[in-house]
Amino acid sequence: MKLKLDKNSRKFIEVDIELEDIEHKLKYLEKNTKQLKALKKLSVKKDVKILEIDDLVEKQFFENLQGDTKVIRDIVNFYEENGNIYDFVNLCDEELGKLLKKG
Repeated sequence: MKLKLDKNSRKFIEVDIELEDIEHKLKYLEKNTKQLKALKKLSVKKDVKILEIDDLVEKQFFENLQGDTKVIRDIVNFYEENGNIYDFVNLCDEELGKLLKKG
C-alpha cells in the first residue's frame, strides 16, 4: 500500500451563496483529528454544559468554512435576523456527510 500525505486531500464541499445577485463559492472542510479530539475531550467532561459543546461546534464550523470573510459575516448576520445559523451548519454537515459516505 502506498499513501501520499498531501495537505490538499482533505475532503470538502462547495457551498454556493447568492448575495445581492452575485454568486460566491465557499469551501466547507471536514473536521480534522485535532478538532474531533477537542470535541470528544469536552463531551466526556463531567461538568460540561451543552452550551459549551454548541459553542465549540460553532467555532469549529467557522474554522472549516473558507472563503470571503465578508460573505461569511453576511451569512451570520442574515441568519441572526432571518433564521437559525444552526440550520445552515446542519445543512453543511449533512451534505459533507453524504460526500464522506460516498468515499
